[in-house]
Amino acid sequence: MSDAKKRFLQKVTHHIRSKEAKQYVEKELTYHIEEQKSYLTSQGYSDEKAELMAVNQMGDPGSIGREMHKIHKPKMDWVLAGLFALVLAAGIITFYYLTPNYAATNMYFLVRRVDAALLSVLVIIIFMLIDYRKLEKWWPLLSALGLFLSVWMLQSDYYIGGAAYLRIGSFTLSIWPISLLFIFSYAAMLSSLKGKRLWIMATAMLWVPLVIFQAIPQLPLTLFYFLTAMTITAFAPLPKRAIKQFIITNTTVIMFFTTIAVTLGQGMRMRLSAFINPEADLNGAGYIPSLLRQITSQAAWVGQGPSTEVTTNLPEWHTDLILASIIGQLGWVPAFTIIFILSLFMSRMIITIKKSRHPLGNMIIVSGVSMVGFSVIWNIAMVLGWVPVIGVSLPFISYAFGYQLIYSVFIGMILSVYRRKDLVQPEAIEKPS
Repeated sequence: MSDAKKRFLQKVTHHIRSKEAKQYVEKELTYHIEEQKSYLTSQGYSDEKAELMAVNQMGDPGSIGREMHKIHKPKMDWVLAGLFALVLAAGIITFYYLTPNYAATNMYFLVRRVDAALLSVLVIIIFMLIDYRKLEKWWPLLSALGLFLSVWMLQSDYYIGGAAYLRIGSFTLSIWPISLLFIFSYAAMLSSLKGKRLWIMATAMLWVPLVIFQAIPQLPLTLFYFLTAMTITAFAPLPKRAIKQFIITNTTVIMFFTTIAVTLGQGMRMRLSAFINPEADLNGAGYIPSLLRQITSQAAWVGQGPSTEVTTNLPEWHTDLILASIIGQLGWVPAFTIIFILSLFMSRMIITIKKSRHPLGNMIIVSGVSMVGFSVIWNIAMVLGWVPVIGVSLPFISYAFGYQLIYSVFIGMILSVYRRKDLVQPEAIEKPS
């Protein structure tokens, strides 16, 4: 690099505070200088003279630096952040009003709910500051780490509620945090590989985690991982025909295996039967679906309805069935208010997809929208009796410390994409010919 070009770039980047923005601007200006230099040399100028002229033609470095700082400085999606704060507040307020209706010791959940909210904010800030684009280099390592931890978990003899957990000293790890490694690796792989190798790897990275999740066993994660992977694939920067064929083929395969599982699996048949006709087994699998029907049919618009006694006997009132507790104890209006706030939050996440110009950034946002969105939709539908009852919490409202942190990682990664939305190099600059 000549002294003239070096001094010019230093004067420009002197006005830019962000390290990432400095690198972006320096690369962009270098490209334009070299492009103009190439043109001038073709007109007969020497390399040295052509570069000096190209630098001078760029303009005042101070003005360029100040303008570039305004354009390319990292951004914060304050609308999404504000809606997230509103969702957290709704979760805390909900527990404040619910806990007096239960045992006094349940005030413990309110305190823990506040702790979870504060920790969620910290997690979001940490992941927001991480450059998501590094996943394009890290994805093989993250995928291998996820596979290692999963196999280790399968070898474990530590179970909670019939599902395997990984216990390291006093620390207990479920499969859900590990699934983040697979999800982000899958998105980064689709953004990095090409040709037959991509589709072979995509098939492996889809089905290996699915087999592991089902072996744990963890039915909700198996379902949500598949749906999220298919949604990510639909947004991948790949030929539409190949994407369509991949989605149709794998959806057909999983439907086939699901049919076999329902046919041969006694537990799944009992759960499906309880969903269709809970009265047939009120002392078993139909107990919770029956309680949910009573609560939703007897609840008042505001305040406690006739379902109060039924609601206080509801299992998992503070976790998976928190919405049923809200409906029964506080009424339909508070429940609809929370659903409305969550809808606004999800809508803003979807809008963020249009603001990203980076393929991997788009897929990361889609993964967050999918995992959080599927959880919200399924939990609401589950409480209303539209789908079978499985272990799915209501994001940021339920008392689900671990799940809330997982959802927070997705929000942090979405903010990471938004923060760098103006730092995406055009393909001609990123990969010059």
